[in-house]
Amino acid sequence: MVGERSPPGENCPPRKSDLVREPCGAGNMNDTWITDALERYEAPLLRYATRLSGCHQHAADAVQDAFVALCRQSPEVSGERLAPWLYRAVRHRLIDQYRKERPMTTIAEHPSPPTDPAAPLVASEDHARLHTALATLSPRQQEVLHLKFQDGMRYQDIADALDLSPGTVAKTIHEAIARLRNHASLRMEA
Repeated sequence: MVGERSPPGENCPPRKSDLVREPCGAGNMNDTWITDALERYEAPLLRYATRLSGCHQHAADAVQDAFVALCRQSPEVSGERLAPWLYRAVRHRLIDQYRKERPMTTIAEHPSPPTDPAAPLVASEDHARLHTALATLSPRQQEVLHLKFQDGMRYQDIADALDLSPGTVAKTIHEAIARLRNHASLRMEA
């Protein structure tokens, strides 16, 4: 959760202040839709941002910034279009953060995305094969598959979050799955 602190990472700067649980001001009745959004989307957004950035602290800051930006929006943003809006806001915050820090570090200096905390317990051969197969996909294919199958987003919502057309999302998912199947069949033959 955004309000929790993670252990300091080697490549992560100190965190900004923790996300305030009353996002837009204490006791304002108009803030219930934002509080509801925070409760519903905070954890999935944090997982998404951590996977993209490789740093829990950067992820938490991006999620916090997205919810602060949501406070400035009208309640019309809520509803069906809220999830894509939040995912897009988090993604853009991470891109801005990367661009700001780019002169100081390069991507090669960042470790690969952190392993799942349960990875030591799930160190099975199938798990390793899946990660090997996923690593063969492009970053866009990985991101689209993650949003579809881990976060359960619809094609239209993924398209809105990533500024793509729904057709491009469908094609990307189809090609990624075909590539994973091909990778699996090649491994079976070897």
